[in-house]
Amino acid sequence: MPPTKLHGPLDAIVLLGSSCLKSIQVASKALAMGMSKKIVVSGGLGHSTSFLVKNVKARADLKDIHTDNRPEADILADILVQRFGVNASTLIVENVSTNCGANAWETKRVLHTMGIELNSAILIQDPTMQRRTHASFERAWRGERVPLFVSYAPFVPEVIEHDGELILSNGDDAWDYSRFVSLVLGEIPRILDSSSGYGPLGADYIEHVDIPITVLEAHERLTGAFPQLIRA
Repeated sequence: MPPTKLHGPLDAIVLLGSSCLKSIQVASKALAMGMSKKIVVSGGLGHSTSFLVKNVKARADLKDIHTDNRPEADILADILVQRFGVNASTLIVENVSTNCGANAWETKRVLHTMGIELNSAILIQDPTMQRRTHASFERAWRGERVPLFVSYAPFVPEVIEHDGELILSNGDDAWDYSRFVSLVLGEIPRILDSSSGYGPLGADYIEHVDIPITVLEAHERLTGAFPQLIRA
């Protein structure tokens, strides 16, 4: 569940589009707990859309959710209303963004259009993209008063050894093991603040992120072990 140590409601719960269905449940619980009175659902058609559709179709309790050729935010909004009983009037839907950075900019645009000033928000995203999402939202408000952004991953993925093989012990309803490894390996090059990364020294899609040396060393070892899974 979202952290209870925060005092008072936030201006928005921002649910980012991904293939991770657990995030929808977490967002609905955050709303029920009074973390905010609004959920902003953000996501158009992107690299995770086909995986989201596949995961929705695999669930018997979501068989009435229409998925064909629909933006991620529209699918997630329907699940919030039809599966978790969220009142549709509490939802703000942004369904044109196609990537993590655009999620932030388009969310900002929609809120501005509606005359909503964002002072605080909880960000709920696929855990493999949580850090980059946070940095993307900070980037969108650069040069302005940056709202209080609180990141909350719906769960923490764990890899264990089983019968001599590495397997994903949880989260396999979001991605299989190969896709999980591919997503994780693809994140480090993206959040690097270098000429080839997404930070200010590169594409400038996100704010600077400090990456511990131990993480960089682990990434180097894993890319050597799984070169076929590196996401471009």
